[in-house]
This record gives sequence, C-alpha cells and structure tokens, in this order.
Amino acid sequence: MSDMNKNSEKEEKGDCYAEGERKFMDWNQSLRGRVLHSFLEGLDDHGVTPNTVTVFSMLSGLMAALFLPFIKIMGLIFLLLHVVLDGIDGPLARYGGKASRRGSFTDTASDQVVLFAVMLALVYMESANSINAMIFVFSYTVVVGFAIVRNWLNIPYSWLVRPRFFIYAWIPVSFWFAPPWTLDFLLGLCNVLLVAKVVTGFLKIRAKM
Repeated sequence: MSDMNKNSEKEEKGDCYAEGERKFMDWNQSLRGRVLHSFLEGLDDHGVTPNTVTVFSMLSGLMAALFLPFIKIMGLIFLLLHVVLDGIDGPLARYGGKASRRGSFTDTASDQVVLFAVMLALVYMESANSINAMIFVFSYTVVVGFAIVRNWLNIPYSWLVRPRFFIYAWIPVSFWFAPPWTLDFLLGLCNVLLVAKVVTGFLKIRAKM
C-alpha cells in the first residue's frame, strides 16, 4: 500500500465524516481543488499553510460574533469570510500534501469555537432562544465528537446532519426578510435531528465497548 493511501486511511479514521457523506466530501474537496488550483498554488508558493488559513477562518468567525450585535452587516461580512476560508484550508492541505488528522481536528475544533461564539451573539441579540442555542451547540459538538470516535472504532455514522451552514445562511434572512422567530424554529428542527444522532451515537459506541 502506498504512503498516500496509508495517509488517506489515517485521515479518514481521525475525521468526523459519516460513511454516507465521505464520497460527496471527497468530490467536493476535489472540485474546490481544481477550481482554486491557481489560487492554492499562489498560497503555497508564498508559504501560507493550511493551519494559517484555519486560524484566520476562526478569527473571522470570532469577529463576526463580536460585530453581529452592534453592526450586523459587518458581522455578516466576517461570517461570510469565515465560511470562505473554512472551505480553503482543506484543499490547500491536499494540494501541498499536508492533509492530516491533526489538521482535520484543528479545523473541526475551530469550527466549534466559532459556532459557540455566533450562537452566543445571537442569544445576546435575542435573535435566538438561549435554551435552543445551548442545545444546538452542545448536541452539534457531541455529534462531531462521537463521529470521530465512531470512525476510530470502524463503526461510522451512516449519515449525519451538519446544519451550521444552513443556520449561518438563515441569519441574514431572519434579520431582514423573514419573521425573526424563523431562526429559532430552524434551530429547533435541527436540534431534534442532532439529539437523535447523539442518542444513536452513544448507543453504538457503548455497544462496541
């Protein structure tokens, strides 16, 4: 088995993707790699590392949380920047042959930090119910953690719900185009699915022990 295949298997074992979404994620990463090839080449030539992009992605997300309650448009711009950068670090790592479990874990952890900060901002703004937001962040984080553990145990989730981008996309809609309660309603729907995944994940891991 080649080193590349070995690294790929190690990375898969340490990531948080469900079995059913892995092919889509691989295709999506490959597509972004082709579309952004020249850009990724420029970043790599200038010594920009995937971890650097991850850090700036996290900082952008934290800035979004800081600005949202006071200057909504600036908060949304930073949130968009976070999402864009979050989609670059993975392809950059693969372009430079630096894809690893550490990088995947760092990216996942930074995403959870931003998610917590954004939910905190929405609660402060009274755009989201505090209990709804708390359940969302907690269950989302636990599901991601369980996904990593299940991959290590070779019992991956068959499918997963990753609704943070839907929530992020709905934030401006709830600000200006839809009733404010729709964001809370969407959070509630996501919570039902996430809590179900927490329960099934716990039972599967417990049965494997």
